[in-house]
Amino acid sequence: MEENVSNQKIKLGIIGAGANTQKKHIPEFQKIKDVEIIGVANRSIESSQKVAKEFNIPIHYCKNINDPLTIQWIKNKQPDIIFCWGWSQIIQKDLLSLPNSGIVGVHPALLPKNRGRHPLIWSLVLGLRESGLTFFFMDEGADSGPILSQERFLIEDEDTAKDLYKKIKVLATKQIAKFLHSLLIKIIRHSIKIRSKLLIGVNVLKKME
Repeated sequence: MEENVSNQKIKLGIIGAGANTQKKHIPEFQKIKDVEIIGVANRSIESSQKVAKEFNIPIHYCKNINDPLTIQWIKNKQPDIIFCWGWSQIIQKDLLSLPNSGIVGVHPALLPKNRGRHPLIWSLVLGLRESGLTFFFMDEGADSGPILSQERFLIEDEDTAKDLYKKIKVLATKQIAKFLHSLLIKIIRHSIKIRSKLLIGVNVLKKME
């Protein structure tokens, strides 16, 4: 990875900590020296306790990701970027605006097609021969933000929803490995630019004193 001349780690937050996130994504993020997982917001008490114990990560338990206490908790963590996994609630503007580099969501379909709930089931109902996995920057709509990465997979005649879920779990890990490096470099550059502007502002104020 490009040298992080800011000497500060990228603060990465996570919303949703299901089994695949615990097994694959959190361990992979923790291997990256320039990344610090600053907190996980989760809606399962048992899963939250497991994450806190196994990975030594601060946990916030919530049912509504948009409630004021949750937003304040995330704000206090000052995330540079957030990854959101399997959270069905639409994230509202107050939360979307917190991380400098946005919130990355994931949807098991070839967006903008098949937006909304149960896309794997719908892909079978509609008789699709292929579908995909899309990572995107979340906005106030439902699965409607700018696409970050998109990969396709074939749907076989004998596939069930469970089979498709297995396919996207494998695909997610490979896909993240492809785009994460360039994404983190962009975050580093953006962070340096923001801090440079703040430093210039402080110096201007000092000269005016």
